[in-house]
Amino acid sequence: MTLVMPKQTGTLKALNASLKVLYDKRNQDYVSNDEFKELIIEELKFPKDKRDGAKLVKQSEMARYFGLSGFYKKNFDRKQKILPEGIKFYKADEKTRISIIFNQLKKLSFGKNTAAVETSNSIIDPPKLFLKAIYELDNLSINEFVLLIHRTHGQNKTFKESISEIINCRENKQELPKYPKEYNKFEDAKFWVFLKELGILKKKKENYYLSFFTYENYLSEISNLSIYNDTKGL
Repeated sequence: MTLVMPKQTGTLKALNASLKVLYDKRNQDYVSNDEFKELIIEELKFPKDKRDGAKLVKQSEMARYFGLSGFYKKNFDRKQKILPEGIKFYKADEKTRISIIFNQLKKLSFGKNTAAVETSNSIIDPPKLFLKAIYELDNLSINEFVLLIHRTHGQNKTFKESISEIINCRENKQELPKYPKEYNKFEDAKFWVFLKELGILKKKKENYYLSFFTYENYLSEISNLSIYNDTKGL
């Protein structure tokens, strides 16, 4: 299995700009990648030395990851469009936006078959794993998250086993076990930036916590999330 996560940008600014570009062109069948690049340059005021083509298209990566935008007929056909949930999100206030994202978390696969990362085919859904781990542990560091990815995705260990290992390290004040170097790339995934800016998470020093609003309103939803998008063969 291969696991890939968006790592270009997770800012709400980039997501909002991408949705605006696609919303303004919603009466077209689609927005070609070339047209999207031109419009996103204008929307985000990209300087000339920052106009790398792949980077420009990836400004919509987080919107596609959470199912707010997608492609016209099949994934990665270079023809983007805003989806119904994206239209709702674009028009919504902050609390409604959070509600939309939690609904998307229930419905979507993030480890495979996403419109954001073409080569990912893992049964592990990283955003759900991140939130479930915070629910169980109260807070989560990025290194703890990557270790959880290594255990569940790389070694097929259960979520419960993996969480228990982190609890044991914390209680005994031990350093986390090292994970393989190829997992270092997951330290720079960007979805937690989006979740923090949206108000689902908060950050204290190096650790992420559920925001007060999330804690008051979405604990049951988080507790019921599955970290798996496919349980066949587990």
